[in-house]
Amino acid sequence: MKPYVLACLAAGSALLAIAAPATAGRAINYPVTIAPDVAYGSMLSARRSADTVQYIGCSLNSPDATHTVRYAQCDAVNAQGRRLICDTTDAGMIATVQSIGAYHYILFRVDAQGRCTAVNTWISSDTLP
Repeated sequence: MKPYVLACLAAGSALLAIAAPATAGRAINYPVTIAPDVAYGSMLSARRSADTVQYIGCSLNSPDATHTVRYAQCDAVNAQGRRLICDTTDAGMIATVQSIGAYHYILFRVDAQGRCTAVNTWISSDTLP
């Protein structure tokens, strides 16, 4: 009887180990940061921030009935309320914006005319919830 109980306990423990979600690993807070010509941070960190101000994201714009993307816009606001925004018609940057998902880190650079000069994004295990 004792070996049977031990076998059941071992099987139950193995099932729990398989079914339990993994929560180990590095998780980093990337708050929205704004410098004169660059903004960066993760959407998840902005959403989970203690303030109600932080925001970072990019949008695709199709201003006519053709539904063709004409330009992309990236926008960020840090915890102090400082905002940086840029627009681009560059096909490569538009493709980058199209790839952005829910837990991505975003970095964009802006020139003096408010045009995006770079849009970068990434996702890794430390940007996930």
